[in-house]
Amino acid sequence: MASLNFQAAFKGRYTRALIAFCAVLAVVSLTRGVANALRPGQSQDFAMVATWSLVWLLGDNPYHLAADAVANYPPHAVVFLTPITFIPPPLAPLIWSVTNVGLAPIAGLLAFKIFNPKAARTAAILFCLLFLSWAGLRVGLGNGQFSLLITIFGLSAVLLADRSSIAGGALLGLSLMKPHIGIAFFLWFLLTGKFRATAISLFVALLGALVFAARLGANPLTIAADFLSVLRLQFGGNGFANGATELRPLFHALIPSFTAAEIVNVIVIIGLLAGVVLIALEHHHRGLEHSQLMLLSLTCLWSLLAVFHNSYDLILMVIMLAALCSDHFPRSSASTRFDLAVFWFLQVAMVLEISGLWWKLAKRIDLSAAWLSWPAHFDRVLCLFAFLFVANRVRTARFARQNMPAIDNCLPDPSL
Repeated sequence: MASLNFQAAFKGRYTRALIAFCAVLAVVSLTRGVANALRPGQSQDFAMVATWSLVWLLGDNPYHLAADAVANYPPHAVVFLTPITFIPPPLAPLIWSVTNVGLAPIAGLLAFKIFNPKAARTAAILFCLLFLSWAGLRVGLGNGQFSLLITIFGLSAVLLADRSSIAGGALLGLSLMKPHIGIAFFLWFLLTGKFRATAISLFVALLGALVFAARLGANPLTIAADFLSVLRLQFGGNGFANGATELRPLFHALIPSFTAAEIVNVIVIIGLLAGVVLIALEHHHRGLEHSQLMLLSLTCLWSLLAVFHNSYDLILMVIMLAALCSDHFPRSSASTRFDLAVFWFLQVAMVLEISGLWWKLAKRIDLSAAWLSWPAHFDRVLCLFAFLFVANRVRTARFARQNMPAIDNCLPDPSL
């Protein structure tokens, strides 16, 4: 087996220049994100979540608000995010955007360290800078999103999974405040047999839901029904909300019949999940315990393909790229060059965000022709490619631990 050899792509004397270039790109991207967050009408997601929590604090049900303002976070999220209601509204966009800027390198570092625990500082810095330049991160900053915080909860849960079931389970429960993100980490805990932590995470979510219901003096089952009713309204039927990464809108674009497209989508999503489960069972049977972390990239990619995600949730791809750099990622010497190309292709795609660029272009010129709508599905196809790429490699992993150095041994020493 061979490593993802960045040495072949970058000579030692170019490493500092590469880091400097990535740093400039990251600063420009983050600055734009913060600037967008401070514009009137932006940071709308933060304001909306704060409104939901405030409505609940005042004793009203945020699941009974008007359709354009109704809460679609689960009850325990509304409860646990209540502290944000105490931030003065005029300062909230600045405080939250600066907080997210601080959280961003933590997310990149956590993802990298999970897969590359012995990595050199240079490698970690470069990987974080690459992540900080992603368009999804910038969009999330501008919208005042919570995806970054939730992803950090999930990554932290994974990092603590083998050290403390209680801490890992609690953090996993917090990641479920955005279920479409938390489900990726929850599935990984299930597939790797960490059942105590998953039970604790469900207890955390249940506890929050009970507090939510108690404040309103309502039956918890009624609250659950209200929440599910909102999800059904927003994501069910012919008028379902289209996300940026899930396969469902792609099938509807390909198949004229609504019912047939829905059936195909369910079959494909279940099939992809079954594939992940079979890979996990096979690796467990063969004793490939060191490959457990590879499953995390698959569960994250499956989440992106299976359920609604906006473009800022593409930050979950950081886990796949960190896995690609790992010394546990299955590759042969013949595939190293291809893996390197995949890494940089995905990095460029995350920076450019083709679907977002096409959406902006569509607002300026007439793109009414049917064939011109296909670039809007770029992110879906990209996530599907990434899933199949990783699944194929993980499926073919062998018993022996791959004898290949981590990325920190592949990056050149900047002092050279």
